[in-house]
Amino acid sequence: TIYTERYMDTPQNNAQAYANSSLLTLDLVEAYRNKRYFLIHGTADDNVHYQHAMLISRLLQRQDVYFTQMSYTDEDHGLVGVRPHLYHALEKFLQENML
Repeated sequence: TIYTERYMDTPQNNAQAYANSSLLTLDLVEAYRNKRYFLIHGTADDNVHYQHAMLISRLLQRQDVYFTQMSYTDEDHGLVGVRPHLYHALEKFLQENML
């Protein structure tokens, strides 16, 4: 994203930094294997692109890591239009997994 490139330059010009900061690693898989993880994302987010969340989702699924996922159609980074649903989803997740 433009936000990332502002601080890290482009992947072509700073490949090592992008590789070092990637979440798409087997280390990530192992870090989440026995954790309770809730992936929430708006499909219209132009700050953190939705495809990035789906890449993490695919990696976890292919490595058989269980997690909860909620996608909000046409919502941007702030998820303003779905706040009541978001808060209820978070509350339910916390009640089921943290208490």
